[in-house]
Amino acid sequence: MKTTLLALSTLLMCASANAASDVRLEDRGELVILDNGILTATINKFRASVDSLKVKGAEMVSQSGRGPNVYFSMDGGANYRQPKGCLFSVKTQSPEMVDIACRRVWKDEPQAFDIETHYVLRRGDSGLYAYVILDHPAKYPATRYGEWRMVWRTPQEAEAWICVDEQRHWRMPDPADYKTA
Repeated sequence: MKTTLLALSTLLMCASANAASDVRLEDRGELVILDNGILTATINKFRASVDSLKVKGAEMVSQSGRGPNVYFSMDGGANYRQPKGCLFSVKTQSPEMVDIACRRVWKDEPQAFDIETHYVLRRGDSGLYAYVILDHPAKYPATRYGEWRMVWRTPQEAEAWICVDEQRHWRMPDPADYKTA
């Protein structure tokens, strides 16, 4: 039996939308740029990661560190896995919306899933939407995983906010908070 799991995330930024520009896609080889005049996202097609996310020119992703700064991963230790070696495709492209996909086909990793990571940018929106499809075709061996997560490293100088709803809206801890935790 084939099993498909859909994980949905939204990289939302708290910024007001101005006059809506068309959504543009620019393919730069290993990178693809999505831009709607409010938000510019640089996606690494090989790793299905977000290398840069700028809202009105302000960088929201750390540009220093040990690797991709917004990425998906599963499990830990010897079973740790991130998508890599992905095949890129454009699912939808119009002035209103762009939906791109980075697909990693299972190749004998501990978790027998194909991983398809999508990033969607819409006209006038101040958020980049992300969803991931974990696909387990019937021909794959039985499998399991303990954790699926999205990691987002913010710049140290950024003042970041969590904006979910009226009850869940607060400033995120900064690096000094983490050091003294």
